[in-house]
Amino acid sequence: MSRAQIGVRDSATALGVAAILVIAGRSGPPAADGPELLGLVGLAAGGLALAARRRAPVVVLIVTGLCAVGYQAAGYDVFAVAYLIAVYGAVRAGHRTVTVAVSVVVLVALPFAAMASGVTDTGRAFAQARGVLELAWLIAAGAAGEALRQAESRADEAER
Repeated sequence: MSRAQIGVRDSATALGVAAILVIAGRSGPPAADGPELLGLVGLAAGGLALAARRRAPVVVLIVTGLCAVGYQAAGYDVFAVAYLIAVYGAVRAGHRTVTVAVSVVVLVALPFAAMASGVTDTGRAFAQARGVLELAWLIAAGAAGEALRQAESRADEAER
């Protein structure tokens, strides 16, 4: 597959994920007391950032994590699909340690973002944050990225 075809495919994926996130955000209950436009921008930006996931996987990981925390703070309780794809991409590119560190920060920040959106019950804030980024999905995305990275590495080694 040519570089141009990969770029088109990555852009199409990014647009699709951004559309899914915005539609999911708009179809749920209205955002809490958070700034609605800021939340929608965060949803769209998180998806669109995926267009650069092959060129800058760590930057995309950080951007999608910030977007997930941002739209959670704005009151949008939407699953962090873009972040999981970024985790997969970063691990696949060999950035395991950075991915774990950023993921821990995102996991810690999400409940505080939920509380910033107006959720006053701490238990509900943690449950809402857990729903946004299920730990099992995070681990699965990282494991899939690592498995593919190792398979590609073995194939490269066998080719040499």
